Amino acid sequence: MTITKAEGKTKMAKSVATTTKTATDAKDAKHIDTLVNKINDSVMFNLSLSSIELFHSNFLALIFQKYPDVFYMVIGKTPPPVDLREFRVEREKRKVDITVTHGKSKYFIENKVKDILRQEQYDKICDNGVGKYYLFSLLGDDMRYIDETNKPKWKELGYSHIVKVLKNYSEDRQLNEFTPFVRDYCEYMPAFIELLNEYSSRKKYLLYNDSEVSKRLEKAKLRAIFYKCVMVRFMHQFHQKFDNECPHIGTHWGINRSNATMDFRVEIHHPEIPNEKRELTIRIQTENDQFRIFAECDTTVRNDLEECWWFDKKWRSANKREYLKYGVDHWYQIDTEIDLRNMSFDTLMDLIYNRLKDGKRKIIAYYDSRMTPCQKG
Repeated sequence: MTITKAEGKTKMAKSVATTTKTATDAKDAKHIDTLVNKINDSVMFNLSLSSIELFHSNFLALIFQKYPDVFYMVIGKTPPPVDLREFRVEREKRKVDITVTHGKSKYFIENKVKDILRQEQYDKICDNGVGKYYLFSLLGDDMRYIDETNKPKWKELGYSHIVKVLKNYSEDRQLNEFTPFVRDYCEYMPAFIELLNEYSSRKKYLLYNDSEVSKRLEKAKLRAIFYKCVMVRFMHQFHQKFDNECPHIGTHWGINRSNATMDFRVEIHHPEIPNEKRELTIRIQTENDQFRIFAECDTTVRNDLEECWWFDKKWRSANKREYLKYGVDHWYQIDTEIDLRNMSFDTLMDLIYNRLKDGKRKIIAYYDSRMTPCQKG
C-alpha cells in the first residue's frame, strides 16, 4: 500500500506526540514517586494517619498554646507580651477547629488540609460573633470560591506560609521536646503541598482512578484531596466561563465511592411536559472516566427524551440494559464515544455546556411542536 506524503506527516506527528506523552508520563511518575517517598519516610506523616486534618489541628493548637509567639507570627502580627494565664487555645469549640482567646481578643481558625471550605460551612462559622477569622488551607486559594458578601472578612493563610514560620522559629529558637517533631513536620509538608499544587493546577482531566497521577498519589493517601482540589478549580472556572451566558446551570461535586464526581444540571419547564409539575431535569455527570447523560423524570417523559435525542434509543450497557439508574426516576446512559482521559478543561467545559444547551433547545422545540396554535397564541 502506498502512503502519501500527507499521511506520512500525520503518522510521524502522532508518533512524536505519543513519544512526548510517554516521556512526560515517565518524568511525572519519577517526580511523584520522589515526593511520595519523602512524605512516607516522615515520622510525623506516619503518626498523622496519612495527614488527617485532625492531626494538623491538634499539632498547631499544641504549638500555639506552648509558644504564643508562633501563633502571632503565623497570623502576621508582632508578638505582644503574653501572660499565659490570659492566653487560651481551644479545639472544636462551637464547630470551629481552633479558637484562640487572648484577653478580650478572639481568633477563630478553620483548618482545611484534606478538604475544601464550602459555602455552607463558612456561613455557619461566621455565626460565632465578634473576632478575627482565619482560614488555614493547604494551597492557600480556597477563599476565592467563597461569597463573603455581608459576612466578616476572613484572612486565608496557606500551609506554605505556616510551615515557613514554624521552620524559621525552630531554627532560631529551641522548642525543647518539640524541636525534632516540628523540624520533621517542616520537612515533609513542602513535598505534600508541592504534589497537590503542581498536579491539581494542570488544566486537564486526571480524575480517573487508574491515571498514573492518581495511582501514585494514593500511595500517600492523597488522591481524595487531589480530586477535591481539581474539582473545585474546575467548577470555579466553569462558572466564570458560562454564568453570563447561562446562569441557571446547577453544579455539584463530591467523592462517590472513591470516584471523583462532577454534576451539571438544567431544569426545563414546559406546559406540554406530561407530569404534574410540568418540569424535568437534564444532567451531565462525569464520574471516574465516564461521561454520563442523565434525566430525572418518569418513564413517559423518558420516552419523550428519546424522540428529541437526549437519550439514545440504540444505546445498551455492557449487560444489555437500555438504561442505568439509581434512586427513583434517575436514568442515565454512558457516552462511550467520549474519552475524558487527559481531555483539556476548556474542551470538557465546552462539551458539557453545549450538550446541556443543545439538549434544552431540542427538548423545548419538541414540546413546542405538540402545542396547538391556540396554546401557542
